[in-house]
Amino acid sequence: MWRHGSVKRDSSGATETWKLRLTDQEVARVRAGTAEIAANFYAGD
Repeated sequence: MWRHGSVKRDSSGATETWKLRLTDQEVARVRAGTAEIAANFYAGD
């Protein structure tokens, strides 16, 4: 059974991983769908 905090996450690494796994078209779709909310958390790149 999983316990809260028992799994370590590498969110910055995950960000790079999805860019490698998705096509450019899929990345554009994700960015378009999350742009408004993401602007509150991430600086532009």
